[in-house]
Amino acid sequence: MRWAHAAPEAVPFPARVMRLEAAPDQLHQLIKLAGREADLILLDCPPSIEHPATLAALQEADVALVPVVPSPADLWSTKGVERLILQVQASRKGLKAALVPNRVLRTNLAWDVLEVMRDFSLPVLGAALSQRNAFAQSAVIGGTVYQLGRAGAEAAREVNKLVVEVLKLTGEKA
Repeated sequence: MRWAHAAPEAVPFPARVMRLEAAPDQLHQLIKLAGREADLILLDCPPSIEHPATLAALQEADVALVPVVPSPADLWSTKGVERLILQVQASRKGLKAALVPNRVLRTNLAWDVLEVMRDFSLPVLGAALSQRNAFAQSAVIGGTVYQLGRAGAEAAREVNKLVVEVLKLTGEKA
């Protein structure tokens, strides 16, 4: 929300952003209402498997993407998220899910952790988002990396690759 609200009025954030505040058992109804005005709804959940909104969102989602920073601590917490997603998938066969390498640095540790991610049950998307200034800068301006021109070109390519991978996961055409 803060990201979108940082955008100047003259150049608004390129998507509608709204807070869905409700009890987890009311999330279905809120999504249904929001879906009347949107082709796509992205739910950004708290980074906690104990938070009731996380389970409620998984009960409603078509796709669950889990951003994973290649570090041992993030891997440990990802195991818990993966277990929760697999539990939901047992009753919701249509839920697709994948791990998304995020804030990736070019270090031996990062490459080792990315290799360990392949041992998870959930697939690892074939696109990663690097640790780039362009992502932080886009948040500062309340926009996207596409608005940064040459400064955001590499980040925009990574986002494009991520979109293609998500579309493959869902069976949609790019």
